[in-house]
Amino acid sequence: MCSALVQGLLDEKQRKHVIRILHYNHTSRVSGAENILLAIVENLDRERFQAVVTAPEGCCLRDAMNERNIRFVPMRNLSARFTWRPDLLAKYALSSLLAILALRRIVGTEKPHIIHANSIRAGLIATFATRGMEVPVLWHIHDMLPRHPLTPLIRAIAAFASEVSIVSVSKATARSFEGKYLCALLRGRGFTLYNGIDSQKFARERGRRSEIRKGLGLSNESFCIGHVGQFSERKNQLGMIRAFAELLPQIPNAVLLLVGTPLFAHEAKYARELQREVRKLGLDDRVQFLGQRSDVPLLLQALDLLVVNSREEPLALTVVEGFSAHVPVLGSRTGGIPEMIEHEVTGWLISAMDHHALANDIVSIASDIEGAERVTGAAFALAKSKFALESFMNGFSSLVEGIASRSKAIAIPVEGSTGSLSKVMVD
Repeated sequence: MCSALVQGLLDEKQRKHVIRILHYNHTSRVSGAENILLAIVENLDRERFQAVVTAPEGCCLRDAMNERNIRFVPMRNLSARFTWRPDLLAKYALSSLLAILALRRIVGTEKPHIIHANSIRAGLIATFATRGMEVPVLWHIHDMLPRHPLTPLIRAIAAFASEVSIVSVSKATARSFEGKYLCALLRGRGFTLYNGIDSQKFARERGRRSEIRKGLGLSNESFCIGHVGQFSERKNQLGMIRAFAELLPQIPNAVLLLVGTPLFAHEAKYARELQREVRKLGLDDRVQFLGQRSDVPLLLQALDLLVVNSREEPLALTVVEGFSAHVPVLGSRTGGIPEMIEHEVTGWLISAMDHHALANDIVSIASDIEGAERVTGAAFALAKSKFALESFMNGFSSLVEGIASRSKAIAIPVEGSTGSLSKVMVD
């Protein structure tokens, strides 16, 4: 009986060391930021962290959490976007207030040691919802902060709310969020942590290339160009299509695979424009719209070149996926992409706005097979060292431990805490 009592006390002490994280996502749709959230909750050490996810009710994110045996708490839907229309701003303000009240009730019930807010909007809601509760809030910045009359207010909230810390997915994203006037304050609470992927999922499987191409109706002689991403003006599929039309006379065996779909209603119009452009340029037999796919790692094995010609891009994990699949990557010189691609060393960089230059670069890459092989080798090594999932998870775990150790909700020090948050900065 004495032994059982001692063991019970030890178990209780161990439970006190477990950090309770409430992950808040402002949407139920699954795209780039949500895929990072899924990677986090799936790979967190469950002996050190206890994760609960809250988001608006919706099948996508909820089902993904259920598959991973992560507890999901339904949250009120948040209707809030950057807009210049006063009537919509009033509507979004009301929706935000109701979301704040709903999240505050959830925080009161769950009693987390820290809240991981998986977007700028989630960070704003979580900061107001925890007012006076002394719960640290970690804003995870996945996007470039747009110019808007409310932008200075957002920065001020993050800069002066004492419980807020900020982690950005790239240095470009951090600079965009910091702005000009509050940059010193925001930089003092901010960290850059590059997203990571499980490179093994993208490893080439011997003999699969021909099989995958055959399934797509392609020959082994085709020069296969791929573009993977949400259909939106930001991803610039239209520029890719126009560049493809220009390069065909020089690469007559070229084909283009467009992988993705519009996620929001306003993007459906852009998707229709892409299809019209393909018909107008007479490319129906050369361009395939593959839609949203769950087998992207396999599709990448069919490619000779991956193009990421976004107009704006916080980081673009698609680039790392291409690196890990030994596919040459051509990216635009914007946002966080130059932090991933060193021109002519691990890939190629081009202006996102110049589809003529894009066409010329693709022709040059296609004619230099040895150069492409050299670049893909260096890129693969970079992916394993700088963008590995293990590195990302170690950094995120240390960051959360360091922030949570300051929380008054934790009665005893957290074992393994970094003590200094600067140690998790990824350069």
